[in-house]
Amino acid sequence: MLSRLNSAAQTATTAMEKLRVREVINTVLYQIENDTAWYQRRLGPRKKSHEGRDRVLKQVFDFKARMIAPLAPHVAEEMWASLGNKGMVAKADWPEFDESLHDSAAEAAESIIRQTLDDTAEILRATGLTPKRITYYSAAPWKWRIYQKALDMAVKSQTDQGNFIRDVMSDDQASNSDERRTAQVESRTGIERDEDTRGRHGLFQPRIQSRDPGRTGRRKKSE
Repeated sequence: MLSRLNSAAQTATTAMEKLRVREVINTVLYQIENDTAWYQRRLGPRKKSHEGRDRVLKQVFDFKARMIAPLAPHVAEEMWASLGNKGMVAKADWPEFDESLHDSAAEAAESIIRQTLDDTAEILRATGLTPKRITYYSAAPWKWRIYQKALDMAVKSQTDQGNFIRDVMSDDQASNSDERRTAQVESRTGIERDEDTRGRHGLFQPRIQSRDPGRTGRRKKSE
């Protein structure tokens, strides 16, 4: 929350310097309000010990009072006084960007969680289901690396699939995972590797073995 608040300070300051008042209002009244609502939703019901929450929320309202002072001075003064601050907010310093509070990784993580929950709510609303439990599955780290490589190639307008496949197969974890999956398939379905038909990347042509030794698995031609 503090990182988002810090980013809002930077955005609102830049907009104010360029006299983009509407952008300042949108940042202070809507963006921060949405972030605050999400912050309280993430924390859940209030507990007996909520000093941390109150401290953060006080910083948020302090920030909002300073920001809206040039736009809505009377409202800003009321907020300032209700927070227990002395003097007038009109004489208080404008919030400044603090590099130590900026955490882009935390903001990105919260954005993913928020989007995931919103998507889940949309699915439940569309299907009308009331599940007892919802389970989320995340991709393995090596899959994210492959995905990132694909994105990098797309950005650079590189479409050489051969180079991409070689890069993917050079990933040890990806290769090992492929071997593990192959072993699992063989044990479950009776597929046997044909070493003569294996590709240089470890690919193979499956040959299905009949569970009945007396059957060849092939239909004889009718004479």
